[in-house]
Amino acid sequence: MTTTTELATRKTVEELVREWNMGSHLLRTGLETLKLAETHFRAFDGPGSHYDLCLFTHHEHSVDFDRKITRLKAAAWRYLVDRIELKKLASVKRAGEIDRQINAGTDLPDITMDNLMGWLQSLGGQAKNFLEEAIVEVFEFLRPPSLRYKTNSGFKVGKRVILCNRVEKAWTGARFRVSYHYENELRALDNVFHLLDGAPLSAYRNGDLINAILESADGKGETGYFRFKSFLNGNLHLEFRRMDLVQRLNEVGGNGLPMPGRH
Repeated sequence: MTTTTELATRKTVEELVREWNMGSHLLRTGLETLKLAETHFRAFDGPGSHYDLCLFTHHEHSVDFDRKITRLKAAAWRYLVDRIELKKLASVKRAGEIDRQINAGTDLPDITMDNLMGWLQSLGGQAKNFLEEAIVEVFEFLRPPSLRYKTNSGFKVGKRVILCNRVEKAWTGARFRVSYHYENELRALDNVFHLLDGAPLSAYRNGDLINAILESADGKGETGYFRFKSFLNGNLHLEFRRMDLVQRLNEVGGNGLPMPGRH
């Protein structure tokens, strides 16, 4: 049975009509604002970032500002790092640290010119250390500890190497692409050879080698420093075109390793 008190707390039909119209107005205004906000965030749209720049996704559909802006900030930083080619200055280790910090999405600095330039300057000041670090890293992954492939040497880099699981079949034709997990590694390889040669870094964000692999119609090709062939099992066969640079890589990267004849 409905009591007088319950009747008194109910909104009148006139009030409900007003609530509906106010809610509809705010909803329209809010959606228009969200749509406008999304157009601004889409300025950061780059490879792999389109989904993250949507205001609502299958995994994140809350209206909590802090949660949403954390995800969007990570996508924006990822784009900016690529746009200013920040990882060109970094070794594989440093590039991985940048990726992990961005992917975590926490403790990212605000997106300001001061923070952006500060990050660049901090890396630029350590460029020499990063180069030495990158040379050792590249030397290490070019001479894997396993001697399963006779092309590889356990002590020094030779004329050719086989790198496992570095490539995968692309969506169309006989093309290949570099596995996402090894992009930093192959970019560092390309950078190190440019730097050992005293040449400017590649005009391509990820380097000449990765770009050539992506552009190749059949998974085979060459750059100024490498000849390559991609295989369906994921292996990438590399032949070095500049053995003088390979010798320099062995000298710098192999410093302190137990190579034959070294005491």
